[in-house]
Amino acid sequence: MSKQNIRRLQYLLGGGTLLLFLFLLFLPSMLLRPAEAQPVIDNSHKELEDKIRAFFVQLINGNTTNAFEDLLLQSPLGSSSAPVAEIRTKLDETKKHVGEFHTYEQYHSKSIGKDIVLMRYILKGEYYPVIWTFTFYRKSSLQGSTGTSWQLIELRFDSNLDL
Repeated sequence: MSKQNIRRLQYLLGGGTLLLFLFLLFLPSMLLRPAEAQPVIDNSHKELEDKIRAFFVQLINGNTTNAFEDLLLQSPLGSSSAPVAEIRTKLDETKKHVGEFHTYEQYHSKSIGKDIVLMRYILKGEYYPVIWTFTFYRKSSLQGSTGTSWQLIELRFDSNLDL
């Protein structure tokens, strides 16, 4: 190997290439690090937040029946429908494991298009949290409709935080 080739090799290994080599060596570990959970909150739906806040306040105070009736007012789900009855039964069973509810917080709110809003909350129990998902829809852009009221079209909760 000539002196000129040795100098080129020393230059390549000593300068920017070494930094590039180290960067490429540690790049996979940087990419595989779990990202910290950052809440995604769209604060443009105050009326929906107020409705959910009233729901949780009633749940925390033990007024389950009123909480569901008020939340589902003008909803196609209806407060006495089979899915809602199932949710209420499941909630009673869940409370036995998570304890009494104390407080709540919003951790995710996202608009999907302009007429669907997905909101997720953590309802904090004595022993475990419960994740609630509310999906609202408004018919305002359908065939010239002028109605802008939001309707709750899906409601679910789960104490399995992985979901």
